[in-house]
Amino acid sequence: MLVLSLATACSNPVDEIDEGVDCANICDRYRDCYDEDYDTGACRDRCDDLVDGENGDSNAADACDGCLDDRSCIDATFSCASECAGILP
Repeated sequence: MLVLSLATACSNPVDEIDEGVDCANICDRYRDCYDEDYDTGACRDRCDDLVDGENGDSNAADACDGCLDDRSCIDATFSCASECAGILP
């Protein structure tokens, strides 16, 4: 019973890595498209908080990163606003 409790309390390391990569991709993409001086470290922290924080949405970074994939910077601005809300300005 204790093992089951511990297993459910810990997050999946693969998911954690995937979320971290998604957050890095999102923040780097914003920097590359809109602001070369954009603070990607603060962006990643904000993204991690949104994903892992209290009431976090574990799919938020994946949805945003997936939306940004294969879109031009201008297209992503208009097409991904709802998927990236809370992560990007």
